[in-house]
Amino acid sequence: MLHWYIVAEFPVQGYIFDAVDENCDNIGSVTQGQAASYDTVHIAHNALPGVYYFYVSPVSFAGYDCPLTYSAWLTAEDPDPVPENDNCENVTAEQLTPAAPLTFTGTTVGATTQCYELELIPEVWAVFSQDVMANIKLEYCGTDPYFGGAYIVFANDCPCSELVYCNTYNYYECGDNNITFTWENLPAGTYYYPIMSKWGSSYGPYQITVSSTSTYAGIAVDQTEIIGETEPGAVVTSQLNISNIGYGQLDLVLQAVPDDSSIVWLSADIDTVSIPVGDPAVVATLTMDANSLVEGSYTGNIIITSNAPDNPEIIIPVTLTVGTMGYEYLIGDANMINGQWPPSVIGGDVTYLVNYFRGLNQACLLSGFYIAADANGDCNVIGSDVTKLVNYFRGLTALSNCAGYPSVWTTQDDLPEEAPEGWPNCEQ
Repeated sequence: MLHWYIVAEFPVQGYIFDAVDENCDNIGSVTQGQAASYDTVHIAHNALPGVYYFYVSPVSFAGYDCPLTYSAWLTAEDPDPVPENDNCENVTAEQLTPAAPLTFTGTTVGATTQCYELELIPEVWAVFSQDVMANIKLEYCGTDPYFGGAYIVFANDCPCSELVYCNTYNYYECGDNNITFTWENLPAGTYYYPIMSKWGSSYGPYQITVSSTSTYAGIAVDQTEIIGETEPGAVVTSQLNISNIGYGQLDLVLQAVPDDSSIVWLSADIDTVSIPVGDPAVVATLTMDANSLVEGSYTGNIIITSNAPDNPEIIIPVTLTVGTMGYEYLIGDANMINGQWPPSVIGGDVTYLVNYFRGLNQACLLSGFYIAADANGDCNVIGSDVTKLVNYFRGLTALSNCAGYPSVWTTQDDLPEEAPEGWPNCEQ
């Protein structure tokens, strides 16, 4: 901890500058103080290893005859303990709602500098999140001694590459010389507030209250992507829950829009909905109708437009796959032709596959391919599949399937209790 003391026969100011680098290209003030004639300026800095400069000058350069004298001295001691909220990544965001203001207390003593966008002044952090756009008030009321300076910004990230400046501030609302800030229409998100240290009287214990007011609607959905699979001529449905998480009525329009407008396969059972504050979620049933579809993949979007300012448009992609759902086999079950149920992948499959290459065993073909024996997923059955199986049993690798032959079962846990009709359905 560096302590810089100055006494002068004139109103004096002192600064401590951090050189930052050896060329002083980014030099900046880390703390400063002022005092009247013959009073003592005392400024302190919890310094990290580096190069520091100490500056003295009159508060004003007009009206003083030269020469003028001053005395200054520097002391150093072990640094103060660093506060737990000294670095923003170590601070957990607290949830802010209009019904639950937040109070942050602590001290700036021992703070170090993290946000170099803020002129190298040490800071600690208060962090909050809100789910819906709101007006924010931040007050230092009750901080004693009062803070003579404070940052007028929130940071959108940690530490502070993007700053959000307040709309107003005043020193009268608290009634104790402390400052009050307001931010209007602050969008939903997480915000980091830097609490200034060692600038004038902004040093020591603090008490900060953050409150919000909002009349805005907010929207939340329980799916970000919808995927359907079905056979031709069948119908599959999916449910989408839409909630109002805000403080005003949510009015929305929902559209089910296939990418190819000439084919009508995607629809929803609602289109225009209003959800008052506090009401339960509205459930939209989405229908994917493959009655007029041939095998293939079909895409579209669920588009929700609303009066929620944070998310006025939500686009949820929809994919429908029409066709074969997959093949009934376990990857690596080379001897599945034997019809064992439930199937398994064991050492005997290695022996069976070796004898297959010797011409001693038959392959179980599905769509003309010995799919279960393709242990390495390269869409060929060759000697490397034996090696893959051996390494699998040694715990050195995992099995993979040919992309064109998906399996309806990934592991034995996926198997039904009874064998499918016609198992193993090997082609002759």
